[in-house]
This record gives sequence, structure tokens and C-alpha cells, in this order.
Amino acid sequence: MGKRGPAPGSGKTPIFTMRLPTDLREKLTEKAEAAGLSLSRQIELRLSKSFDEEDAIENRFGSKENYRIMQVLGMAIDAAKEKYDAKSWLHDPEVFDLVVETFNRTIAPLRPTDDRQMFERASPTQRYSDAINIARQSWAAVAEAKSPRTKYIKADLADVADRPTIHRGEFELRSKERLAQFLFEGGMPASSPDDLEDRMKWLRQRGELLQRAENEIAAEMISEGKDPRLSDEDTF
Repeated sequence: MGKRGPAPGSGKTPIFTMRLPTDLREKLTEKAEAAGLSLSRQIELRLSKSFDEEDAIENRFGSKENYRIMQVLGMAIDAAKEKYDAKSWLHDPEVFDLVVETFNRTIAPLRPTDDRQMFERASPTQRYSDAINIARQSWAAVAEAKSPRTKYIKADLADVADRPTIHRGEFELRSKERLAQFLFEGGMPASSPDDLEDRMKWLRQRGELLQRAENEIAAEMISEGKDPRLSDEDTF
């Protein structure tokens, strides 16, 4: 690529010359003529647009890698739907289960090698808890729809966005607080006794109080319009 014309910073637009494959030049010329622009102006707009698109991708997906992986997952969804005559995976349970399994199988090969010692890694329980919390936060953001991004997501998903309840986490927290209140009022220790017989008795009493706490909190939240959907297995 050659360069001529005024130097950058001189107040004039620098001029660059470049070689273009014939087919690419023909496409650019066609688009320029349709828009009533010169070829150089069309090239300038196209280059500028490419940077804008990169910025938009990072704003929406976090990074170009995330965006490309989402495209791969989209391809996997389409392939999964073809197995069931293109049924909607968001409205057919069997297709949905296939898509979820396809997601897992598509992502799994990307796992990086982990050379850390076992004691340095997060436990499966911690990972599960972190994943649940992240999922809750994500769907809560969609439900609240405070940003333009989440407003568009909620609008486009329509009733699908109402499926995950964002109140399960609140239910669990309030139930624990109510249980602690019952334990305190009953004069029971917060942790189990060392004696086996006393421990079994404590566990039984605690279980009864926990059930009472959950029943009360569920009733209170439903009256507040916050149904925690305790009958549903996969809720937040």
C-alpha cells in the first residue's frame, strides 16, 4: 500500500492508495453508485462502520470471542431444531432438553487445560452456587429492565422472560432469617450438639422449624406478589 498527499495533522484528509481484488472493487463500486457516493467515500464509510460494529459487539457481548461463540451456539440450536422438524425449542420441552444438552456438548471442548493444584480450585458446590447466583442476577436484570439492553431483551422474549422467577433467592434468604428467629425464640443453639442423641433431636426440631419458616415466608411472599414457585425445580 502506498501513501501520498498531506501528512496527518496538517488539517487535510490524508490520501491512501491500495490494491483491491477485482470482485471486491466491483461490489464497492456497485454499492457506491446505488448510494450516490464516490468509491473512496464508500470505502471510508465501510471502514468506519467496521469499527462501529466491533464496538457494538463488545458492548453487547463483552468481547468478540463471546459473540462468535454465541454464533456457534446459534448454529447448534438450528441443527437441534432440525431433528424435530424445526419445532421451537422455547416452546417444546423435548426440543428444549436437546438444545440444553447440545449447549453443554458444544461448550465442553473449549475448556482450557487446568494446571492448578486441586486445593486451588473452587469446589463443585461453590461453582454451582456461583452459577446459580449469576443466573439469578442475569434474569433479575432482565425482569427489572432498567437499561436499554435489558428492555429490548425483555420485550423480544415476551412471556418467555417471565418463566424464571427472580424471587427464589429472596425466599431462601428470608426463610433462613425466619429460622434463625425461631431458633433464638426457642432457646435452641444455632449449631448441632456433640452428643448423638441430642444432635438427632436438634436436627428433627430444626427441620420442623425450617418447614414452618418456609411455609410462612412462602405465604407472605405470595401475598406480596412474589411467588417463589416452590413446586418448580429449575427456578431462581
